[in-house]
Amino acid sequence: MSKAFIQPTVKGDLNKLVELKNSRIQGRGLFAKEDIEEETRLHNTHINIKGYGWANIRPNNLANHSKINENCEIRTEDSIKVLYSISDIQKGDELLVDYTKDQDAGFEQPKETWKE
Repeated sequence: MSKAFIQPTVKGDLNKLVELKNSRIQGRGLFAKEDIEEETRLHNTHINIKGYGWANIRPNNLANHSKINENCEIRTEDSIKVLYSISDIQKGDELLVDYTKDQDAGFEQPKETWKE
C-alpha cells in the first residue's frame, strides 16, 4: 500500500487587501477587503523547497478554483509562486484562480464534483 503524499506547508501572512472567510464555493477562501486593481501583486502562495518540491504557504494559498470567474492567477517567479489580480476586483469579491493553468507536479487539479 502506498502512502498518501502530504504537501509541505509553511506559515504566511496575507496581503492587507485580502482576508480569509467562508466560501460558497468550497470551505474557506480569500476575499478582497477593499477594491483591488488589475495587475496587483498580492502575496506569495507557494515556495519551492529543495528535496520536497512546492510547499503551500498558508493561508496565502487558499484561493478557490474557477475557470469561469477567475480574477487572479498564480505566477511562478524563481522559487516562489505569487498571486496576482488579473482584473479589477471589488471589495467583498472572492479571489478565484483557474487551477488548470498551473500543471507543476504536486498541484491539486479540479475534480468533476467541484462547484464553479
